[in-house]
Amino acid sequence: TDQVMPEKSGLQLAIELRDSGFKSPIILLTGDGIGLSDEIIRRSGIDAFLSKPFSAFELSQSVHRVLHRKSQAVEQVR
Repeated sequence: TDQVMPEKSGLQLAIELRDSGFKSPIILLTGDGIGLSDEIIRRSGIDAFLSKPFSAFELSQSVHRVLHRKSQAVEQVR
């Protein structure tokens, strides 16, 4: 999700999704990371954070990392 959207921020969306039981990874994209500490991002349920501009490679690496972490967490639960 993008941090800046017309109706709500990406942080707000992530919090709402997590509160509703959404389990899939969330990656926050932003061109302005001011005020977004690691603690705020973690508490919001965001799995990764990318600052714009980013390359397709950086995006693919981020997606790979969060999917890998989620699959490891699922395996540990089993």
